[in-house]
Amino acid sequence: MSIHFALATSLYFSKGINIKTSLPIVYSTDQYSAANDVVLSYIIFAWVSFLILFLCFFTGISMFRYNLSVLHSFFHIMGIIFLTLYITKPWPYEVGWYIVGPT
Repeated sequence: MSIHFALATSLYFSKGINIKTSLPIVYSTDQYSAANDVVLSYIIFAWVSFLILFLCFFTGISMFRYNLSVLHSFFHIMGIIFLTLYITKPWPYEVGWYIVGPT
């Protein structure tokens, strides 16, 4: 749970480098603003997912049902791996939906 929180926080602080990586060398403020809106939307999606994870964990929904537990563990591990790679490598911001969406 704490790793998911740390990654969601790091996702916010690494958004600038990921936006600048995908934009051309010379870009307008409109291009940056549009890219910032996209990145901010999947950061909000990541935080909503974290809150759902938090509620499912403390209510026991994801722990005591076998099928949900396996699915929850799989997506959680994949999310940690991909978010760590996204934060440590300067990937374009368009890749974010492929990472945050399934996890």
